[in-house]
Amino acid sequence: MWADFSYPPHRGGVGAADGGAGARSAEGSSLAFTRDPFDLAFAKAKASPLPRGGRLGDPDRPKYVAMKRARALRKNMTRAEVILWQHLRRKQMLGLPIRRQHPIGPYIADFACRPLKLVIEVDGDTHADVAYDARRTEFMERQGWQVLRVFNVDVFENLNEVLELIGSRLAELQRFHEPTCDPIPGRQE
Repeated sequence: MWADFSYPPHRGGVGAADGGAGARSAEGSSLAFTRDPFDLAFAKAKASPLPRGGRLGDPDRPKYVAMKRARALRKNMTRAEVILWQHLRRKQMLGLPIRRQHPIGPYIADFACRPLKLVIEVDGDTHADVAYDARRTEFMERQGWQVLRVFNVDVFENLNEVLELIGSRLAELQRFHEPTCDPIPGRQE
């Protein structure tokens, strides 16, 4: 016996004639169709007036490309980055939030403290191109970031000194960024 599974389904969905699951009302059924999916007026899609990459949420926009790359790098951190991250995460450094694999323009910083605009780069085998690193550093500094570079070997052998260096730079920047609370001149308290 052949069942009628013609497409597009009728208003009640498949099985509406025999009182099956599709016989429910259109309000309560997810199977009910109110219009033919092949109707040309329904199928027409409006083209975006914005150029490619201009639509909000478009996965081809440079911002989203950098975010996807940063997510992938977070999953594949180097051994030195993992060791350092264990000491920087959860606001362990002076109570400041530090992010890992943070996109800054077209580049991705190993670690970044956004409130103080400090980038911490862990250099090793992956940072062999000195010219590329110089362009990256120059771009980040033009954006207002300060770049602190440490080496993989130092993370492995002198972790405490690396953490002291990062802590002292963060403390220095924190003093620089803290608002002064000087009383207003001439005001009596």
